[in-house]
Amino acid sequence: MAFTLKTLTKVADLGAWADGAAPKSLWYYSSADAIADINTADYFLPAINLLKLGDTLLIVGATGGTPLQYFAYVNANSGTAID
Repeated sequence: MAFTLKTLTKVADLGAWADGAAPKSLWYYSSADAIADINTADYFLPAINLLKLGDTLLIVGATGGTPLQYFAYVNANSGTAID
């Protein structure tokens, strides 16, 4: 499957990091995709303008049809690529 924007929801703004960087956000994302598919470069490309470097994602994915929860974060966002 592929990323579905309608299942990405901003949960909260977390405030700025101590180093003064831009504020970070917590997101919730749900998909029938396996975490191995979700946690690949450019999976979240349709949300590149929403997700910022350092944002945290609570992800509900599936492994063999069993829903599992994961935490991930945006470790790169160049404006044209996201990981």
